[in-house]
Amino acid sequence: MSRDKSDLSNKLTDAFKYIGGVNVQIQEIRSIFCELRRYPATENEFRKELALFARKVLGIVNADWVVIRIIRQTNLRTLKEHLESRKNANFSIKGISNKDIVANQTIDGYSIVASRMDNSMIMVVCVFPKKSLDEEEKILVEAITNQIEMHYLIYVSRQLHEIYLNRKPATRNSQEIGNLKMK
Repeated sequence: MSRDKSDLSNKLTDAFKYIGGVNVQIQEIRSIFCELRRYPATENEFRKELALFARKVLGIVNADWVVIRIIRQTNLRTLKEHLESRKNANFSIKGISNKDIVANQTIDGYSIVASRMDNSMIMVVCVFPKKSLDEEEKILVEAITNQIEMHYLIYVSRQLHEIYLNRKPATRNSQEIGNLKMK
């Protein structure tokens, strides 16, 4: 009976730890999706959002640093990049090829979590030092990359819309807008 009581006590303790962990995850999900109240309208606002999202990633993943990179998939160019580190963390991001990232190749020394929108012209990735991420961490970081992708597309579409509205009707054509470089 004493052994059964001890087993039940251990199971109850494990259940409370699990419930506490789930509550922390729910709070983190809430903060990811509910903290921002407006889409970025300026370059500065978008930079601040990237910094905020990077800090969220570092709050989820116990890593010394993270790089958020936005890649145009058609030409493999980096559109935006933000590096965030914990205090005094040294790091190097050499050898992180956009070609390898888009092709979903493993890059030695790094862990990569990417956005998952198959029909998007861009890809957002979070890169950290090699670390084994558990499933919950991957899900949360992927949710962040998807949010960043959506916010970037909204930011760029607003800029294109403003450029379009500021042009005279005779100069508005699809070729001109198609030739604009996405910021």
